[in-house]
Amino acid sequence: MNRFYEYYCYKKEENNSSEQQGHHQRFSFRHQIIQKMATNSFVQQVFFKWIRPFVKSKAVHWQSSSYSRNVIVLFFLTLVTWTAAVTHRANYGSQRVLEGPDLFTTNTEEKIPTDNDNVRIPGTFWNDRLHILGVRLTTSYEAKDESVSFDVFAHAVGEGSNSIFDLASQKQHSVELNYKEASQQPLYCEVPVATTTDSTDTANKRIKMKYLPSVSIDSNTEHVHLIWRCDLSNYVTKTDMLQHHHIRVNVYTSEDQIESIMTVDVPVDTASIGYAGPMIKSSKEPSFVQQVVNNGPLDVVLCVGGITTDQLKYIPEFVQHHLNVGVGQIVLGMETLDESLLAKLQSLLSFYMDKGLVVIAASSAVTDSSHIRKLRFYNQCLFHAKGMAEFVAMWDLDELWVPKLQDSYSKSRHHLRHDGNEDEHGELWSDSAYRKSPGIVEAIHSMTGENGCKDWCFQAFPSRTVERTEFAQLGSAHPQWQGFYGFPVRDQDPNPLFQKSVARTKLAWQFSFHVAGSCRRENSGDKTYVSMFEECPLWSGRDDSLGAIHHYQRLFLPEAGVVDPNSYTALDEYTHHMRPAVVEQLSHLQQQRAGLLG
Repeated sequence: MNRFYEYYCYKKEENNSSEQQGHHQRFSFRHQIIQKMATNSFVQQVFFKWIRPFVKSKAVHWQSSSYSRNVIVLFFLTLVTWTAAVTHRANYGSQRVLEGPDLFTTNTEEKIPTDNDNVRIPGTFWNDRLHILGVRLTTSYEAKDESVSFDVFAHAVGEGSNSIFDLASQKQHSVELNYKEASQQPLYCEVPVATTTDSTDTANKRIKMKYLPSVSIDSNTEHVHLIWRCDLSNYVTKTDMLQHHHIRVNVYTSEDQIESIMTVDVPVDTASIGYAGPMIKSSKEPSFVQQVVNNGPLDVVLCVGGITTDQLKYIPEFVQHHLNVGVGQIVLGMETLDESLLAKLQSLLSFYMDKGLVVIAASSAVTDSSHIRKLRFYNQCLFHAKGMAEFVAMWDLDELWVPKLQDSYSKSRHHLRHDGNEDEHGELWSDSAYRKSPGIVEAIHSMTGENGCKDWCFQAFPSRTVERTEFAQLGSAHPQWQGFYGFPVRDQDPNPLFQKSVARTKLAWQFSFHVAGSCRRENSGDKTYVSMFEECPLWSGRDDSLGAIHHYQRLFLPEAGVVDPNSYTALDEYTHHMRPAVVEQLSHLQQQRAGLLG
């Protein structure tokens, strides 16, 4: 947006003469017109494709033209662009334009009251002292567990915060609490007696919220997260949620405070507002809570952060492969709120989204640090996964989990969860490694701690670097699709720097780039949150007999060149034994469901 109207308003003058400066001031009203006019990325495309060349070609002439003529021309250009935008919206009305707080609306929004603070999230509350990133209702994947918790995710910088990523500055407001103050700030929540009533003067007893300590053996994530949890189980159950469109919660800073600092009506559909979990799911799928009730819990949710437009061409292959090995749902976290990227993801992945296999979230834009945004996305996804699956995994788009290949292995019940029609997988599927190797669910259930213990909080898969050796296209059959092509060799030994973790959702309360943290067992009384269980420690990703992460380190860096294949002694199992089946699957889906990859 800034690039759009700053260019139009003569952001930089080549000649600083007084005449040109006067001309710039005379047309300063363009800034206001364009800022209001450019309401979506399509308008910007129209501008840069057609209008900018015209303006640029006439710029010199405009400087000597009369004021009235300039106004007429500017009005004409504005009208043309606005008409194009209206036409675009008429033709694509089903693809709602989402910006700012609107991005967090759900398909049940019309049934949710408006006398709340939903649209202010993310934003500051309590006289600009507390910056709330998002709130959510968190449940358990277990059918017997009816508990419901109200979780608040907040942003704070300054004293006490992690200095690794420069959180020591950049507060949004001068009165905003620093990290140390915020982490010590007591919060209380309450729910109305009748949760379906839009407004009521009668409320249940206030509950003091618990602050979840930010600890981890990964120093990157310590003292980054501000998370408070309020147990609503005495007043709201998981079964109650299924009967409502929303659950109202009031938040206070003291037990006797008269007015709440925040009132929210959390939609049951996504169970979240703001940066607190997946924001976009298919309207063809029921609420996340209802999905688990209808279909049972998933085994593994995979969280993938830092998604950008430049990475779109790799996503279909990444998604299809991980569904093949048994992942139940993939949560894609956009690097920032991006309307254009969101529309492309929804179009690209509509087949998977309509089956509930892929959902979309976004990283917080409060800080410019991509590391912090990704860390916060990981926790959003962890808390979402608590209600969906027994395990949650976190790795990047340039990493594929690859099983330890075996000569023969019966097809796992977890394979092909996305599609039960065997005929749709093609000839290469029956002879692929997917049919002859254990899936990721079997691998996770077989993982143990260093001393052989089974009740671990998190464990790690080893990581191997896979290298590119050639620049070759896939061929005439798939000229538009490259994906993970051209990576035939890998390291023989794992690289401990890039190991990636899997966590047990019941026990983990914080995630990081490579390891989890803030583990806590149920019914542990006053036992503090720990970075890992001493009685069942991390195995440090040393056991590759169950599979490994294959890290395609140069995937997004074609300019990095290629390596000498003779310097690597191992062939990449995915490229040689699994990828042909994925290519065939994606090609078949493209033919059967036009536009999946287009």
